[in-house]
Amino acid sequence: MRSHKRLVTLSLVSLLLFPSLCFYWTIYDISSGGNRWNGSPPIPANSFDYQGGIGPAATESATDVLDFNGFDNETGRSFDGRLIVPNLIHYIRFNKTTFTFVDYVCLRSAYIQQRPDRIYLHTNVDESNFTGLYWKRIQSEPDLYSRIVLQPIELPSEIFNQPLSDGWRLFHGSDIARIRTMMKYGGIYLDNDVYVVQNLDKYRKYEIAMGWDEGQFLGSQVIVAHRNARFLPLWLNTYRQYHADLWLVALRLFIFFPVK
Repeated sequence: MRSHKRLVTLSLVSLLLFPSLCFYWTIYDISSGGNRWNGSPPIPANSFDYQGGIGPAATESATDVLDFNGFDNETGRSFDGRLIVPNLIHYIRFNKTTFTFVDYVCLRSAYIQQRPDRIYLHTNVDESNFTGLYWKRIQSEPDLYSRIVLQPIELPSEIFNQPLSDGWRLFHGSDIARIRTMMKYGGIYLDNDVYVVQNLDKYRKYEIAMGWDEGQFLGSQVIVAHRNARFLPLWLNTYRQYHADLWLVALRLFIFFPVK
């Protein structure tokens, strides 16, 4: 009976202390330089030990595939098994101030499965404007929160001197931003609603890895790429043919005459 009472007492004390500890961890992290909005670029790709972790400098074998001419992206870097894509995760969040349940579980799934060196939230919103129970949940998890860095980014309004469609600027701007982000930093880009069910390291030996089902459009929800991947500038260059008025016409045609 006494042991039962003691167990109940300990459980109640734990429940009372946990929120206080979470609050303490969050305040401690912020007070010790944990401001997520630092405006500084992520750690350059060349300073990573691609096998995991951050080193003073990458070894020659980790950085000698910067020029991918002649690189076989079907087999990847298979001759020595080294990983050439840094273990960084990138999210793009334009005009989003609230973290939803879906945002939280998806971000946490990437953290659990990948254990990235950094999780970059590329956003045009200051952290002081972030709201919601699930942002507080993220802040209450010290190791997860310590890996998150907010990276200021503006929502693109044009591409190659062509204005983006007013009604679709948020979507097209996000598409352009993810390509530019991967070209600048490399790593793993994930849409905010991507739930990661297994570690993605097996794709980090490739120049670039994306989903492209037969007969479907190229999937840009998940991109695993080195910043010098040859496909990235070619992909961005296709936006030279971007015309907002023509794109809207093509969209209407697709709606009325969908591809089968």
